[in-house]
Amino acid sequence: MPDALTNGTEVRGQVDSLAEIDGEYFVTGWACQTGYTNSISVELYSGPTLIASVVADSTSGNEIANTCETSGRNYRFRLRVSYEDIQSYGGSSVNVRGVSIAATPAVDIERSWVEVFPEELGLSYLVGQSATSDLVIPSNLTVAIDEDVDLGLVLVEGNLTCGGAGTFEFITEGILVMGPGAELSCGTDTVPYVGDISFILKNDRNLAEATTTSVPDFGGKSIVAFDGGKISLFGRPGKEGFVRLSGDANVNDTTITVDAPVAWEVGDRIVVAPSGFDPHHAEKREVAVRRQPPWYQMT
Repeated sequence: MPDALTNGTEVRGQVDSLAEIDGEYFVTGWACQTGYTNSISVELYSGPTLIASVVADSTSGNEIANTCETSGRNYRFRLRVSYEDIQSYGGSSVNVRGVSIAATPAVDIERSWVEVFPEELGLSYLVGQSATSDLVIPSNLTVAIDEDVDLGLVLVEGNLTCGGAGTFEFITEGILVMGPGAELSCGTDTVPYVGDISFILKNDRNLAEATTTSVPDFGGKSIVAFDGGKISLFGRPGKEGFVRLSGDANVNDTTITVDAPVAWEVGDRIVVAPSGFDPHHAEKREVAVRRQPPWYQMT
């Protein structure tokens, strides 16, 4: 029913936020038809695409009632944004339109086009959306590790990061970082990761099962970058880290040369990675003699 109005009626409203609430993402705000106690519907769009609609009939306060020029108190809304929506529209602007109940034009309410569908998610959210222990990180999303997890195979087509800090265990049957732009990263060379994260590999399931694409036999308990994928790990300064050989290491060689300075000392243990995909071909060695870096003799 309409209340008395001085200057006609119109749709008013405002988008408050797009945020994660109890493990789900919602667009929240309020909308009304001025002078009407009845609640109106609101529609969520990304560009011209209608994503969802809901009646704005949750409890609202006096301030909103005054703005709506009515005695009504039920004008708030909460529009759920699904994981599929985030996959499809990540990075695009949020638009909420109020639908008139008085034959006046529908209106993009205030702060439409301000909020953006998320492109960065917490791993805890993604795990909550997955129906199985296997996980896929799509090419248009960045996912930050924010909790301990125990997963099957993980296919990274977007970005999996260690976030800013924290102490986490990432238990998995294997991680395949595949495709141009795909990356597993912890810190950078200028801003190293200051947390403590452990990647723990379990079982012996072949990593090739992570994708339906035809790939080599990677074996089990593997973390592999393939087909343009990238693994970039930078931790606190110390002896740990990855360097490349600057020349071939042949069978029975006891000396290696690396392409960058490292802080290895006599007695330190190192792993020489295999040239193929079988992790069982990696060789463990102990530094026996430290010559002028980057030369090292091993036993």
